[in-house]
Amino acid sequence: MIEYKTQKKERYYSEVIRLYTELGYSIGHISRIFPLSYGTVKRWLSIFAEEECKDNESAMKKKSSTPQNHMDTNEEIKALKAQITRLEKDLDNARIKAELYNEMINVAEQHFNIRIRKKIWRQVVLDLRTKNAHRYHVGHLCGLLGVTKQAYYKYDEKKVLSRIVNEEFVIQFVSGAREHDPCLGGKKLWHMYRKHFEGNSPVGRDRFEYILDKHNLKVRKKKRKPRTTDSRHGLPTYPNQAKSYIPTQANRFG
Repeated sequence: MIEYKTQKKERYYSEVIRLYTELGYSIGHISRIFPLSYGTVKRWLSIFAEEECKDNESAMKKKSSTPQNHMDTNEEIKALKAQITRLEKDLDNARIKAELYNEMINVAEQHFNIRIRKKIWRQVVLDLRTKNAHRYHVGHLCGLLGVTKQAYYKYDEKKVLSRIVNEEFVIQFVSGAREHDPCLGGKKLWHMYRKHFEGNSPVGRDRFEYILDKHNLKVRKKKRKPRTTDSRHGLPTYPNQAKSYIPTQANRFG
């Protein structure tokens, strides 16, 4: 049995290795070509991989043991040390430069009384993204500036201007409607506003009511005072027969 296995290995081993390494055949495909089981092919490939690894290690040891290789390694180490020193110096210069610009902004804000960081940070991020979107990521830039990524996307100038225009139009619309009927309430005004845009109003109901409340455009509710009987009118009245009546017995009138 052992002799049979040895003969199979001598006969098929090199061909199995060639099909796997050179032609890229899978283990299952090779086991179907030759009278070999899947496990046998897998074991042969593992043996081949171990032998290759040992050969590479021995070759590396021989190569590293030569004097020329030692010299090359020392030169590479020196070059890497010089590169590290240069990079550390560049990093220190970049840090000093960042501190310098930061202090310049602080002085400018104090001198001109303008909050530069708050006013122009989004424009700076937008300009850098326009130059190279692959290099400058929104999250990274916002983190360096001390703001969140959500703040960048939330602060959209077009949206802000659109909200201002819509709010101004609501104020003008309500003022025009109140000229004809000063007592129009918020609900009626909202329905009139929706009808004006045929149902596709740019401002929602809650936003509409918020604008009315913000600009004191809501109608004041009149406090109702308690009313008693008021006979000061032109309608016919009847004399009060019970005013001078004196009852003589229970459940009897007149």
